[in-house]
Amino acid sequence: MIISDETIVLGSMKHSESNKIVTLFSKNHGKIRVIAKGARKQSSALGASLEILTISESVIYYKTHGALHLLSKSSMLYSMYSLHTVYEKLLLGMVFVEILLLWLPEEAPNEELFLLSKEYFLALNDSEVDKSFVVYIIAMIKFFDCIGFAIHLNGLLLDEVKLFKDCSYCYNSLNDSIEEITEETQNCFALSHTAVQLLSMCSQLQFEGISGGITAPKENICKELHNFFVHYIRSHFHRHVKLQTELFV
Repeated sequence: MIISDETIVLGSMKHSESNKIVTLFSKNHGKIRVIAKGARKQSSALGASLEILTISESVIYYKTHGALHLLSKSSMLYSMYSLHTVYEKLLLGMVFVEILLLWLPEEAPNEELFLLSKEYFLALNDSEVDKSFVVYIIAMIKFFDCIGFAIHLNGLLLDEVKLFKDCSYCYNSLNDSIEEITEETQNCFALSHTAVQLLSMCSQLQFEGISGGITAPKENICKELHNFFVHYIRSHFHRHVKLQTELFV
C-alpha cells in the first residue's frame, strides 16, 4: 500500500553502504521505521529531507506486517535552518526527540502529539535564541497535558504566585501537583519560587505569544526546570530515564 503522510525525522542510522534506516513520526501512522534506499549517496534526492528534526511530506510503501517500510519520496516542507545551525536550539530540539522516542509506541497514530511536536519545532526554529528555553518549557507543559499527565499548579496562577515569595515549592508525585512545601510533604522535588513563577507564566502562553512580555530566564532556573521535567518523566514512565542530550554541562 502506498501512503503519503506528513512526517518529522526523529533519527536515522546507516544501513549498508548506500542506505539509511530512518525513524519517522508520521501524522497519521505514528512512529514508523523506513528504509531510505540510496540516501547515503551524495547524488540522492532525499538528502536534506532526512536530516533530524526536518518536517517533510513523505511517500512510503507501507507494509502491514510490521516489517520495515520503504521510503519512496520525501519533500521538505519547511526550512529548519536556524534549528539545525544554532546550537542552543538544536539541543532543545534533540531533548524533545529523545522524549518522543521514549514515549511513542510503534505505529500508533497520535495526531495531537504530532501537531504539538511540529508546532514546537517550528516555534523553536523561529524564536529568538534567548527565548528558546521558554519555547521548550511551553512544549513540555503541553506534552504532559497531551499524554494525560498534566502538571497541576494547585490554582497558583501568576498573580497568586507573587504572593508567596517567601515560600518554597515542590512537585508532589502523589497528586501531580506543584504545592507549597510543608513538613508533611513527601515524594517531592523541590522548586524555587522563581521556577514556579516561570512555570505558571508559561502555562498560560502559546508558542506565538513569546516575543514580548517575558524575560529570558537565567541559566540556573533553566537547569532547575529541565531537571524537574526529567524527574517528572521518570515518575510517569515508571523507569529510569537518562537523556543523552546534555543541555547543561
